[in-house]
Amino acid sequence: MPNLTELNCLECESLTSPPYAVCVDGLHAIRQYYKDLRSGHVEVSEATVALVGRSLSGKTSLVTTLVRSDGTRGLTNRAADAVEDETTRVFNMEKLVVGDNVLQFIDFGGNEIYQSTYQFTLKQNCIPIVVMNLKEFEELCLEVNGNEAVRCTYFDWLSHLYLANPGLRAPKLVFTHRDAYSADGFEELKRLFFLHTESVFKLIQSEENSQKNYLRSFTGISHFQRQEMFQEQDIYVVGDEYEEVFDQLRSHIISDSKLVVKKVPTLWRKVAQTFNSFHGSYKTFPEVLQLVIECKLESEDQLRVILSYMHNSGHLIWYQNRKGLQSLIFYDISVVTKLLHVFFTHEKKVWNNRLSAIAALAVIRLFT
Repeated sequence: MPNLTELNCLECESLTSPPYAVCVDGLHAIRQYYKDLRSGHVEVSEATVALVGRSLSGKTSLVTTLVRSDGTRGLTNRAADAVEDETTRVFNMEKLVVGDNVLQFIDFGGNEIYQSTYQFTLKQNCIPIVVMNLKEFEELCLEVNGNEAVRCTYFDWLSHLYLANPGLRAPKLVFTHRDAYSADGFEELKRLFFLHTESVFKLIQSEENSQKNYLRSFTGISHFQRQEMFQEQDIYVVGDEYEEVFDQLRSHIISDSKLVVKKVPTLWRKVAQTFNSFHGSYKTFPEVLQLVIECKLESEDQLRVILSYMHNSGHLIWYQNRKGLQSLIFYDISVVTKLLHVFFTHEKKVWNNRLSAIAALAVIRLFT
């Protein structure tokens, strides 16, 4: 490979050795990967689970339940008329460690303004989960119509995921708030939901197919070429109590995450594990270089390749090509979430107090 000058791996997300998160950085990173691989490697399964849906659909409660190990239901106490500052902002992140492997759950905020944040976090293939509150679907059906209710409650959210990541697998669908209806009433709402889901998709297919030279954004996506948006084995119904369905969903997510096993150099894994002992939320590049000194890296450039891989894999955030941010490595992603909450806010009070909010996060030097 020494004479190779160009290698196009664009959209080859299925690559595992080297992982796609390495390939996107080009030949230099690929060569470093193979060089470090000679000293040993580990096989890892890492997956991002993206939960999308409207505010108060039950995403946060679902994540809380899935990451718990005590078999109890996690419920967020939010009334139907809850004010907006009680709902998830931008996105929350939770981890579920399964042996040596890690599942990273991203719970996206339900306000439409946050749909544009998907590109910040979903850099590779992931497991999409649509969380649907049928009570809200019913209300929208009465207020507007069934097709519009489908668009508002989930299709717009899902389309952002697939347009940004066309290779995504089939989504899982979780119906929440089952306890709000009788068994027959709930089944009737599900029937209407799938009826209008099929109607919306046929309308999109018809519109795209009828226009010559049209960029077929939706029907060109592999999953959207299927007859059904949701497959029967990927549909779940949950209520307010913990029950076996949560164990089934967790088990299926873990199984899906193991479909892709990546080879990672042992040295890279060691560097990544070093971050677990770091205090605070971010470090400068020189600070990280000093803190991983026991890993015996051969150069600063080697560390840059490893950090870039960790960034592309979603383990940390490092904007190495942004002059104002390239010196900082954020390994506590929740801090970035809180910053995005400040910048993406639609509340006057939060915006007016943005400097104090940034100062409270101990990142004031970034913006002064």
